Amino acid sequence: MVGVDFVSPTNSQIISCRKNGIVQVWSAETATQLSSLQLGSEVATLACCQSSRSAFIGLSSGQLVVLDLNTPESPRIIFGDRIHHGSILHIAFDMSGKLLFTGSDD
Repeated sequence: MVGVDFVSPTNSQIISCRKNGIVQVWSAETATQLSSLQLGSEVATLACCQSSRSAFIGLSSGQLVVLDLNTPESPRIIFGDRIHHGSILHIAFDMSGKLLFTGSDD
C-alpha cells in the first residue's frame, strides 16, 4: 500500500493506491469497495484535494495522474503527464487547495 486518503470533506469515501498501480475507492461507512482502476504503472505517492474530490497520484515514471472522484463508483482520469524525470516522491497542496507542489529526486 502506497497511500490512503479521504476523498470528500464528509469523509464518506476513502481512496487507496497500491504500488502495482491498483487504485481502489471504498465506502468509509460500510467498508465496501465502490470501484477499482488499474493505472498500469508503479505508484509512488498519493494526495487528495477534498474540495474538488480529486486524487493526485505520482508515478515512479515521473508522471502525475489526476482522477476525478465526483462519482466514486466510476473514477476517471482527467490528466496524465510526465512532469518529472524521476519518481514523484511527494505531493502537497497549499492551505487554500489552489496550488499543487510535487517533489522528486531529479
